[in-house]
Amino acid sequence: MFFELYDQMLPPKEGEYRVVKHKYDAFFETDLDSILRNNRIKTIIIVGTATNVCCESTARSGFFRDYQVAFPSDCNASFDDGMHQASLKTIDMFFGRVMTTEELLDEMRNELGRNDRVAAE
Repeated sequence: MFFELYDQMLPPKEGEYRVVKHKYDAFFETDLDSILRNNRIKTIIIVGTATNVCCESTARSGFFRDYQVAFPSDCNASFDDGMHQASLKTIDMFFGRVMTTEELLDEMRNELGRNDRVAAE
């Protein structure tokens, strides 16, 4: 094994998954795509570091696999603000929707409310 897992990482609970990345892209040679498809997930939310490396690579790969990509700008970070901003612009133009966490949460609340209304009808 060429890596070690964080020794204080809790094991997944029942019904949860652990995906161990081997490269920058979380889809590359992992079970992530099959896990998402088997659970009928259509939208992915990308958060983490570094915006311009791992996060952008995963966003692009998700887009190429036909997922809707949400990219909260304030939940991603890079080592250089110029690179962070350039990645946000690229993702927003070509690969997903860049928004703030608050905007994302508002959309999620609205969607949940819409689904509740449809179920009640």
